[in-house]
Amino acid sequence: MDSDFLEYARIFAVTHHEKWDGNGYPKGLKGKDIHILGRMMAISDVYDALTEARPYKVALPHSEAVNIILNGKGSHFDPLLVDLFEIIHQEFEKISMEDRG
Repeated sequence: MDSDFLEYARIFAVTHHEKWDGNGYPKGLKGKDIHILGRMMAISDVYDALTEARPYKVALPHSEAVNIILNGKGSHFDPLLVDLFEIIHQEFEKISMEDRG
């Protein structure tokens, strides 16, 4: 298997639950100590978790998910990436709708 693929997968898996303010896990990394791939994945993962139905919860509308992510700026999420997300969040909604078929 391609070692780059495995390395990226490891980075995503190990860092996407870290939080910008250091209150995440597994290592409690803070700010730019969190790999950029993990910081990006954190926003995508939370958006997906909020907007998809789960056996234990209903899907939230796109607008609510966006507000939750915007409110996490500087605590849960990298502030710069939240600013970028705010600009392109409609693309998240478009992709999410396409995936639901």
